[in-house]
Amino acid sequence: MSKLNFASFAQAIELGMLQPNNIRATQIMFDFITNKDFVCDKYGQPYVIKKDQVSRWWSEQANIVKILQKQADNPIIIKEAPSHFDNTVIPELISSQKESAVYNEIRRLIIGDDSIADDVRNELLGYYDDQDYGSFLGHTFLYAIVCKNNNKRSSKRKAREKALADSPEVQEYRRLREKFPKPEQIPPPEEIEEHELPYVTELLRAYSDTEGVTIIDPEGLKGSHKRSFNRQRKDYYAAETIRQSARDTLKLNENDGFDILKDETYDGVIDTCDDDYENPVERLKAVLKVAAALPLSPNLEMSLLGWVGAGEKKGVCHMLVNDERLKWVYDDDE
Repeated sequence: MSKLNFASFAQAIELGMLQPNNIRATQIMFDFITNKDFVCDKYGQPYVIKKDQVSRWWSEQANIVKILQKQADNPIIIKEAPSHFDNTVIPELISSQKESAVYNEIRRLIIGDDSIADDVRNELLGYYDDQDYGSFLGHTFLYAIVCKNNNKRSSKRKAREKALADSPEVQEYRRLREKFPKPEQIPPPEEIEEHELPYVTELLRAYSDTEGVTIIDPEGLKGSHKRSFNRQRKDYYAAETIRQSARDTLKLNENDGFDILKDETYDGVIDTCDDDYENPVERLKAVLKVAAALPLSPNLEMSLLGWVGAGEKKGVCHMLVNDERLKWVYDDDE
């Protein structure tokens, strides 16, 4: 189980930094708070983050000070957070080549922390799903700074954690992940391929039913539906990349690997799919949001070497449509 707090959030940001500098990174992340006239120390002076504070915060030895935590509920700060992370934190701290690693790690923290309320988790993951990374980082940061950040673990617990980290199973998992990094995603071809036709047809039915018009070709899509369609194809090929690589690189029998992923995904989303919605596109969005947040069983996670992220899980839903296990448009008698 993961834990989201300032330390884990900051360490996720560090994954994307070309030249890690904890003090500079902390000051940049908090700058949109500390530069406000109403954020002062006990002497009424502008609040300045000190080096010793940074060290304790990053090592989980101290909570973020209350004057800064208090600002997480300030409407002015909440409104400014997305633009600060989008315009300052991301370009100044995170390498473009390592952005996905940062976002995926923060997403993992959110999913794995069972203390996060479902509505908060869904809101944060929604920003990730929409690729609104400024909002994703900004709102997650504000949540993280109010979380407990002084993790005083017992020596026995630390010993158990070290023993687990040193276990042969975990060591082998790490070795395999280094040997077989996540494969480069297959890009969607310009032309729709034959194996895509079932899920593509169902998507067009969903867009048609929602708009009250008949759309028989992707070229007829416009605006948000066109953007949605392109994302669905990208996610489908993300899942297809994992399916092929599990078979060809990891030599996994589909019955023991990818088929289990499809079964777990189906079990996790079918109740959501069966709910009533205003239109099929709302059903599509709801199911994909749930799919993106689904945790994998530990055995499957290890078997597929952590390759399966939010995009792949959403792509699996389209494969389930191909298999006629999911659908977006329900007939009146269903």
